[in-house]
Amino acid sequence: PAILLESAAALVAGGFATDSSATVDTVAKTITVARSGNQRFYRLRGPTALSIKAIQISGGNVVLTYE
Repeated sequence: PAILLESAAALVAGGFATDSSATVDTVAKTITVARSGNQRFYRLRGPTALSIKAIQISGGNVVLTYE
């Protein structure tokens, strides 16, 4: 996909990895991924600059809204 979600358990340089289980909905501008632990850091990679605008917990998933 053109947009990738990267995550890390701690906020350290070089600790982010692509989360291949994330589902990207480019129409709704949301990304859904299974919840992993009590704390997680996320960033987006794409062909243009992207920003995470909201994060919600929905059942066992994390739903990120971006623009």
